[in-house]
Amino acid sequence: MTIVGKVREIWQYPVKSMFGSRVNSATLSPRGMASDRNWAVIDQEVGKITHGRKLPRLLTLKARYIRQPTGEFDETIGPLVEIEFPDGRLVSSDDPWASALLSQYLGRQVVLATRSPSSKSAHHAIKVPMLPQGTLTGMNSGKPVSGLSPHPLEKPTPVADKGTLPGAYYDMFPIHIMTTATLDRMKQVYPAGDFRVERYRPNLLIETPENASGFIENQWTGHKIRIGDSILYCDSPTIRCSIPGAEQPGMAEDPKIPQAVAEHANQFLGIYCSPENTADIQVGDEIELVPRLFPRVLNRMRSLRSAVVKKMMGSARATIARDEARKPGGPKLPRGFVPYLLNRRKTETNSIVSFFFVRKDGEALPSYIPGQHIVLALTRPDSEKLLYRPYTLSGSGARPAEFRISVQLETFELAGQSHQGTGSFLLHHSLSVGDEVHIKGPTGQFGDLPSDKHPLILACTGIGITPMMSILNTLASENPERHVSLIYGVRSLQAMAFQSELEKCRQRMSNLVLKVCVSQETESHNFASGRVTASDIVSACTENSRVLLCGTQSFVQDMRCELAAAGIEKAAISSESFIQRRAISSKGEGQSRSVEFLQSDLKTTWTPNENNLLEFAESQGMNAAFGCRYGVCQACEATLLSGDVGYPENIELPTGKNKILLCCTRPKTDLVIDL
Repeated sequence: MTIVGKVREIWQYPVKSMFGSRVNSATLSPRGMASDRNWAVIDQEVGKITHGRKLPRLLTLKARYIRQPTGEFDETIGPLVEIEFPDGRLVSSDDPWASALLSQYLGRQVVLATRSPSSKSAHHAIKVPMLPQGTLTGMNSGKPVSGLSPHPLEKPTPVADKGTLPGAYYDMFPIHIMTTATLDRMKQVYPAGDFRVERYRPNLLIETPENASGFIENQWTGHKIRIGDSILYCDSPTIRCSIPGAEQPGMAEDPKIPQAVAEHANQFLGIYCSPENTADIQVGDEIELVPRLFPRVLNRMRSLRSAVVKKMMGSARATIARDEARKPGGPKLPRGFVPYLLNRRKTETNSIVSFFFVRKDGEALPSYIPGQHIVLALTRPDSEKLLYRPYTLSGSGARPAEFRISVQLETFELAGQSHQGTGSFLLHHSLSVGDEVHIKGPTGQFGDLPSDKHPLILACTGIGITPMMSILNTLASENPERHVSLIYGVRSLQAMAFQSELEKCRQRMSNLVLKVCVSQETESHNFASGRVTASDIVSACTENSRVLLCGTQSFVQDMRCELAAAGIEKAAISSESFIQRRAISSKGEGQSRSVEFLQSDLKTTWTPNENNLLEFAESQGMNAAFGCRYGVCQACEATLLSGDVGYPENIELPTGKNKILLCCTRPKTDLVIDL
């Protein structure tokens, strides 16, 4: 036997795709490391495990055990974990709002879930079965990956229709190992690269002898290694995708890192292994290399590759054809929309109506962070195209029986004439109880965690009361002792919504202070006269108060400036503004333009009848990301490779180089977009 190194570091990753931590020892078994990837994030839109390739923000989160698990690998073990967000916020896996908070951060409805028995494998499945290279790499584009022959197929083949092995949350093989020699070699070929081992998230970092160089673990394929009393079979080199170049805690994004791996390491870095027995290992254990066993068996598996690939390609094509045949007719909805039914309506004021929705299939609704919104896909009576509109939820976010939105009938002046907003008009005048509406969400970054203990100041004007009502309704049941001040500005008593509901909240919340400011009322009333001012907010603030603002753009901008001048820290203020839709009139936006979507290999023609680039992309069959659809959340950000676009007034432009917001732009010239 040959000593090839010793264990320098042992890493565990409590939650799949989140950053982990180092430990001094671990228990290895044929099913994996007992403390590794006990939790994962499930995408509720598809009911499957998600990961950092689909939701890159997962990679920026840190996870650690509240109490370190002990013993062997257990399919159903779920020791509590604590998740840290980039801004320092912490949430425990047993917090009832953990999944809602993750959903808000990731911009997608997700659930934090512990491992389930291998007999329950539905959430492990993927929509389209992968070919062997896709199973091993997480990429299923059909583009060949050179040098794939080292990979044995006895493991990829039976799980080609799974994202991870049932009963486990690692991608394919139980243990991932890297050597210091490999990392040193990458630093030599790309000196500017940050090749910390954390980028690659292995379980073990092996310190190799000084005379060892290059990618030496690749040579271990087909061998066994001994670490203490643990015997591991070296299955295959680890093929790399783009994830190591993504932003991670303490590490900046660097796309040249995966490029360097592809160029200098043939896309392989590290090695996958499978433990053959149950044993403990610890930092400092020596690594012994056992000579290769049964080379004929390994060669035989390689010879079967072409036959297996052919069979799996046929299965994948059949699945795609079956899914396409099952797709219903009618307007094509972007991914994530679910059919709901309007359950009831309630008039709040002369111009505001609340709409209550339930899922058509009867499924329970998820809890959400109060302050978030949903997106409705409304059917235009005069067009086959769907109209997408975001509306803030105004009901309780805690275990809701219905999704409630409260919509003001929008009116605005354009070219000297009065107009009504298309979305609000359809809801007020065309939507009846029992009608079907497709809804996506909840989503959005605005809101307040109900379990938070900080004093809270809510300041709003007009229809900006809707997210505040969601917050108050949630706190009334979940955290009624919290110190909260609501400062609500209205034009008149007739325009004041939710009067009886606010009174109920005040009765249930012992530390709620309510101040209503009436700006244009001539009749006598018991409320304050005038507009909401920064001094109203400052006088309500105490130590460690959080301030949430919602209203017109001018209200939010003015309050932010005045609060900053009064010494309120920027980090303590969150805001959301509502925007009236106005026609975009910049020069050139009324002409037909050529638009090329590079990644989709599609070149088509934009006409002035289109609303914005997001809806235009969706009409061409693309599932572009989006959140608010009016330029606030910036989830629809895309890269403009050539051309110029126009924006409405008062839109906060993206800060990245050549970035545009699809939801509120129109072409001013011919465009090429990286989408």
